[in-house]
Amino acid sequence: MPPDNPVTKRNYMREYSNRRRRTDPVFAERKRELSRALYQRNKKLIQKRASESRRARLEVFDKRLVAQGLIYGARKRARMHGVAMSLRISDISVPDFCPVLGIPLRPCKGHPSANSPSLDRIVPKDGYVPENVIVVSHFANAIKNNATPQQLKAVADFYLKLEAEALTLPTLSLKG
Repeated sequence: MPPDNPVTKRNYMREYSNRRRRTDPVFAERKRELSRALYQRNKKLIQKRASESRRARLEVFDKRLVAQGLIYGARKRARMHGVAMSLRISDISVPDFCPVLGIPLRPCKGHPSANSPSLDRIVPKDGYVPENVIVVSHFANAIKNNATPQQLKAVADFYLKLEAEALTLPTLSLKG
């Protein structure tokens, strides 16, 4: 006989169902069919709630966990490149927006996106030391990756000049 307390009763029924599912294949198949039917009836609602939950998790991120991940990656790269590594979590401040591009920083799992926080070595040969790192977007770090400040300025000047020339050129008409 199940207990009277609703919480205890729910736990008892859950254990009973799990035990029966493991020992009775017919019962297990029937439970699977019921679960599939329930999912099909409520598919839209389930997907909507899952999407909202995912979105909410992505909007709020723990900056301490992000800093931990950045340090973990920096430690691996420092070993690989043979540069200094003396960072601690307290040395890293993860901003809400990229200080270079002004875009919001949003961590993601797996491969980084353009908005993912990234640890940038200001002077690459100096390694990962507190005075030499800044958290920027992955996109900003990729732009800066192998270029010197002078090269970045030259590229920026070139495209600014090109844009200014394009604005002053008369448009061509293709009408014959």
